[in-house]
Amino acid sequence: MDVKKVAKAMSKKLGSTINPKHVVKLPNDGCDGHLGMPSWEVYAARAGEFVVILYQFKDGTVNVVIR
Repeated sequence: MDVKKVAKAMSKKLGSTINPKHVVKLPNDGCDGHLGMPSWEVYAARAGEFVVILYQFKDGTVNVVIR
């Protein structure tokens, strides 16, 4: 997924703009299919005191979590 699209999805969930330059794709741990789950891509960005995490699954769905 393009980091601009990731930043846009993260910004929508957060309610504040996230700069695409602050988005990083986390490395794959090599455990595709672990526990019967399909593999996914993970992106993270720091937003003030929060960390925003976006999971993109193989079927195209995304889940954004704010911690």
